[in-house]
Amino acid sequence: MSNEIVICNVYKLLRSGTTVTKEGKVLERSNIAIPKNWVDEKNADYKNYGKWFEILEDETEAFYEKREIARKARQKADEIKSRLNDALTQAVEVGSKIAEKEFSEIEELRNKYEEELGKKVPARFRNDAEWIKSKLS
Repeated sequence: MSNEIVICNVYKLLRSGTTVTKEGKVLERSNIAIPKNWVDEKNADYKNYGKWFEILEDETEAFYEKREIARKARQKADEIKSRLNDALTQAVEVGSKIAEKEFSEIEELRNKYEEELGKKVPARFRNDAEWIKSKLS
């Protein structure tokens, strides 16, 4: 895998005369995530670069385990979100059908009120099916 990430300690290499050696090194940064191909490049040219990247196998493995746990958690959250979205969509559709049915029922009652009594339903009672029914009886 070319984009593999590894966890490393970065050491600054000390000079021994005119050359840089791996024997004398000072920890510069610890537990950093870096692409493996970049680490390999820099370690191959450590004499010019002056740094050594020590790959920490256990930390790298733990990094991938945590990453997999996070991926599964995101996947589960997305699944829950999708199911919730579907349930909400269905609820809105059902609510819309109920509201449409109630509206058509009120509309019919208004029309019946106007036919029987010869006047429009008062504005404050236009959406009150019970009031309209009580006047029609």
